[in-house]
Amino acid sequence: MSNKRLELQGLRAIAVLAVMIFHLNADWLPGGYLGVDVFFVLSGYLMALVLTRYEHVGWDEIKGFYARRLARIVPAAFVVAAVAAPFALYVLLPFDMRDFSASLVGLVTGILNIMVANNIGYFSPLADSQPLLHYWSLMVELHFYLLIPLVFWLAARFKLPLTGVIVLLTVISLGYADYRVGQSPNDAYYLLASRAWEFLVGVLLFLGRD
Repeated sequence: MSNKRLELQGLRAIAVLAVMIFHLNADWLPGGYLGVDVFFVLSGYLMALVLTRYEHVGWDEIKGFYARRLARIVPAAFVVAAVAAPFALYVLLPFDMRDFSASLVGLVTGILNIMVANNIGYFSPLADSQPLLHYWSLMVELHFYLLIPLVFWLAARFKLPLTGVIVLLTVISLGYADYRVGQSPNDAYYLLASRAWEFLVGVLLFLGRD
C-alpha cells in the first residue's frame, strides 16, 4: 500500500485552502478555521498508514521515519522564513520586529507554538503583525510526528493492544483539552497535549478501516 495516498493529500490541501480563505475574509467561509482540525485528523491517518507498514516498529524504522519527516518539513519551513525576514524588516515596526525575531528562534528550535501560546492569542490584533504565527500548526504536527512512533513501538514492545492504547490517549487528550479551554484557551489551541486527540482520531480511523 502506498503511503502517498493522493486523495488524502488532496483533502489536506482543501483543508489548508479553507483556512486561507477564512483568514482572507471570514465572511466568505465562516467555518474555514475547521480546516486545521480536518488537517490534523488526516495527518494522524497518514502517519498510522506509514507506521503500520512495518511488521515490527524498531529503532531503525523510527530513525528513518524521523529523518523523512524532518526532510519534508524543515527545508520548506526555513525557506519561507528566509523569504519573510527581509519583508518583515521593511514593513514591521521595531516592537513587532522583536516579536518576529523571537518567532524565528521558535521556528528553528521547534517550540514556536509554545512561545505564542504564552504571548499571543490567535485572534488577537497582535497576530496580524506576525507572519510566522501560522507555523504553530506545523510545530504541533512536528511534535506529534516525534511522539507517535514511540507509542507504536512501546505498544509492540510490551505487547499492548495498539487500538486500546490509542483510545486511552485520545480520551486523555480530549479531556485535557476540555479542561484547558476553561483554564487557558491559548494552551488548548496551540499545544499538542490538547490537540493530540485530533491526530489520534485519524489513527483510530486507519486502524478501524477494516
